[in-house]
Amino acid sequence: MTIAVNYDVSDLADKLGRIKARKAKLEKKEAEIRQQIIDSGEPVVEGGLFRVTVSDTGSNQTDYKSIVNLFDIPRSVIRKHTRYVDRTTVRVSSL
Repeated sequence: MTIAVNYDVSDLADKLGRIKARKAKLEKKEAEIRQQIIDSGEPVVEGGLFRVTVSDTGSNQTDYKSIVNLFDIPRSVIRKHTRYVDRTTVRVSSL
């Protein structure tokens, strides 16, 4: 048995567009709130329902694309193309 689906694909395009627009607004608001929490300087913030933990981390990242272009190079060149990157992580968990 085949079930006929009665819809216009253009409706799906509009639905998807509306969802993406709402998502973009929510992501912008999320970024603003995350930054406010980071700016507060508090490592842990507890609300009535959620706990937010802010932690700073860092890592070294190697630019392998530039290394691959050189082929069979010494470690000193790898170190030259390795850089440190700061990271701030904000985690949310339910209470």
